[in-house]
Amino acid sequence: MKKISLLAILTIMILGFTLRLYRLDAPLADWHSWRQTDTASVAREYTKHGIDLLKPTYHDLSSIPSGLDNPSGHRFVEFPIISAIHASLARSFPQLGLVEWGRVLSIIASTLSILLIYLIMSNISTPLAALTSALVYATLPYNLFYGRVILPEPHLVLFTLVALYSFIRYYDSGKLLSLLSYVIFMTLSVLMKPTALIVGFPIALYGLFGSKVNFRRLITVFFASALSVVPYALWRNYVANYPEGIPANSWLFNGNGIRFKGAWLRWLFGDRIGRLILGYWGMVPLALGLISLGRNRRETTVVGGMALGSLVYLSVIATGNVQHDYYQIQIIPSLVMLMGVGVSYVYSLRKTLFSKLTLIFLLVPCYLISLALGWYEVRGYFNINNPAIVEAGMRIDSITPQDAKVIAPYMGDTAFLFQTNRSGWPIGGEIDLKIKSGASYYVTTTRDDEYQELKKKHTLVEETDQYSIIKLEK
Repeated sequence: MKKISLLAILTIMILGFTLRLYRLDAPLADWHSWRQTDTASVAREYTKHGIDLLKPTYHDLSSIPSGLDNPSGHRFVEFPIISAIHASLARSFPQLGLVEWGRVLSIIASTLSILLIYLIMSNISTPLAALTSALVYATLPYNLFYGRVILPEPHLVLFTLVALYSFIRYYDSGKLLSLLSYVIFMTLSVLMKPTALIVGFPIALYGLFGSKVNFRRLITVFFASALSVVPYALWRNYVANYPEGIPANSWLFNGNGIRFKGAWLRWLFGDRIGRLILGYWGMVPLALGLISLGRNRRETTVVGGMALGSLVYLSVIATGNVQHDYYQIQIIPSLVMLMGVGVSYVYSLRKTLFSKLTLIFLLVPCYLISLALGWYEVRGYFNINNPAIVEAGMRIDSITPQDAKVIAPYMGDTAFLFQTNRSGWPIGGEIDLKIKSGASYYVTTTRDDEYQELKKKHTLVEETDQYSIIKLEK
């Protein structure tokens, strides 16, 4: 049985890895490319100027993210350990390309998360629940796209899952190596995003109710958890010295007052979880998982704790979750674990309420239709939304000096600026001030009034059906 399970999880991981390679070499101009390019740009600046973990910079010199002028391009969001690894790989093996390396790193993290979900569920539930959870995580169309994006979330999910698994191993066995692993990966996950702390819910519930309470180990875990937050606190204290590099974030919590209102419920539970992530029909095994919680203490405390943590996360970061669908990457493990528990529960009824044949005809169609509808929703995410910005960016990169600063108006979206491989501004206006700050080229895909005026005052370098380039002069 163990050999069969090992072969099955290995097959699922290979499947998940392979599916995530879809359009690996596509330009970084797909869905949520603005956030992806901001992340990738930190790694790219590292490749150009060297790696400095305490001074991450990126291509956007505007005041749009923080509201303050940012002439040095400081970028203080997640601790840039992944960006440093990304840059190191891109410099050491340039044959693959910066964007491709960023996606490969996320694919590896997402594939390893499949294994961690299996290991966690194997420790607390049935083999069927473990394999089902892993399979769903590997194949959910939403997860296919977001398992290969250049964002911190795929790594955040992996680190929190390793931390949770390490905690369970330590609490059950008392092995110090597992405790050390817990501290390291909990520290890394919090440095990625402090929302990783929601993993504290399954940890606390498992420690108190999942098995026989061991107060010595509970106290040890408490102090280990406190220790893991210290680096993040030091990091936040340090970056406070660079407010121009910290994007405004207070609006994420409840900036538009949407929390617990009908729109909040509709967007997160109806649209995002029901439609986008689970393709409607995946709600069936999810509901069965919720219904079946309580049969097994270990299973209930971990899976129920994950679900509770996800609910708290959706509630606290209310506006951010409604505004951006990639924020739900963090709750996917709790959803697939519930689905795994639901399938295992129905299978346990095969000798009473359901026959094996009925079981197959109930769950297999739910899974397949969920995949089909989910793919219908996310297939457009892989598309290049505006090919003209890619073409224009490549042209700028080929004809301008490496140290040129560029204005690439795209309504504040940095995806266009990223294509130029130059630092600069993703929005027009106040052109003379930008020229004084070093702007030397203006590239656009539109023919608006600002372009027409600049065309008269400065030197038109190139004009095509797709884009125009102007050399700015003081």
